[in-house]
Amino acid sequence: MISLLLSAFMGDASSPTTKGGSPGYGRSEKQVERGRNGLGTVRIENAGGVRTITLARVEKRNALDAGMLEGLTAAFRQTPPVEERVTVIRAEGSVCCSGLDLRVRDAGTFGAVSIEPMLHAIETYPWPVVAIVQGDAIAGGVDFC
Repeated sequence: MISLLLSAFMGDASSPTTKGGSPGYGRSEKQVERGRNGLGTVRIENAGGVRTITLARVEKRNALDAGMLEGLTAAFRQTPPVEERVTVIRAEGSVCCSGLDLRVRDAGTFGAVSIEPMLHAIETYPWPVVAIVQGDAIAGGVDFC
């Protein structure tokens, strides 16, 4: 039922782009956010007043690395476009988010990066944020999703 409501609100998800120039209602813009090391992938799409943020690190069960945390934090610290009305968080693959990537943390590449600034940015974002959780949300992924 929820997916039907979101589908109706978001329009045809199978057609992410429409004819036209600038993003806005009925238009789409795609971009990829990457952190300082090019680690992790967060895909952002704007269409019809809905901004969709997709975790796309399927091979690591969408575990959050430094690049993903930086990309997500930056995405929620931006001033939303006037035409945006809601942000949807989702993930590719069978796991929504498995929390922090412990292998990256153990290798010391996180530095001073923390999950807390990202969570605070989401909590203080001026528009509603909806998570479409498919599969598991584990550890820090529970807070995120």
